[in-house]
Amino acid sequence: EELSASPQNTLASNQQLLDAFPPVAFAFAYGSAVYPQRGYSRADLNSAMTDLIFAVDDPLQWHALNMERNSSHYSLLGALGPSTVAAVQEHVGAGIYYNALIPVRGRMVKYGVMSTSRLADDLRN
Repeated sequence: EELSASPQNTLASNQQLLDAFPPVAFAFAYGSAVYPQRGYSRADLNSAMTDLIFAVDDPLQWHALNMERNSSHYSLLGALGPSTVAAVQEHVGAGIYYNALIPVRGRMVKYGVMSTSRLADDLRN
């Protein structure tokens, strides 16, 4: 049986998921919750983690807002505040900051945050 995307991955359910976060300039989902893997059962698909990338215009402001809404999403680094998280995001590694294994509205989510300018640069180069 060929599986299509999980019922949890409808436009309405994805909008509800995005509503749990501060506004973003651009978002996309990827991974096995969005594109079922060969051999996945319906149960595998329903329990698959939803992987998200959020592009934000101002990472410092976004993390500050997200910490107000979703402080439990952050590791110990979050205790150092949004300016530290944004600085690590922008200046360490690939320019993206991930929060993983986060339950959001009945789904398990991993989300990465990157600046729109960094995303545009990555896509151009």
